[in-house]
Amino acid sequence: MKKIYVLILLLSLNLLTGCQKDIPEPEAKENSFSFTRKVQASGFNLNEKDPFIVKYHVKGNDVYIECVASSVSFRNNDAKIILSIDGKESAEYRQAAFIIKGLPTGAHQLKLELRKQHEQAAVATKVMNISIK
Repeated sequence: MKKIYVLILLLSLNLLTGCQKDIPEPEAKENSFSFTRKVQASGFNLNEKDPFIVKYHVKGNDVYIECVASSVSFRNNDAKIILSIDGKESAEYRQAAFIIKGLPTGAHQLKLELRKQHEQAAVATKVMNISIK
């Protein structure tokens, strides 16, 4: 009888220790989303450090935009971005990353104006030409 208990105990320990390292790999692909373009701010030379960097990625009818601004902060609502699409003011964003959803098919010009919160003059401006297919 003791042999059966010892055998069951050993088999149980073997099963428990054998399953510890069987961790599945994540299914998400690395670098499945990456920004593809950078745009130079107007009025600055390429040799100077760019105070306003914009990265964007077109996916379907949506444009994913990420901005990096060295002269202002988005944390305390100190800055905003005014978006114009094809010459018409479209939206105002108070965060550094946002999505423009549902653009119609065709070529579009996006203009991003970086402004300090209570000022009318733009700190920097970016103009991008994109194509929605």
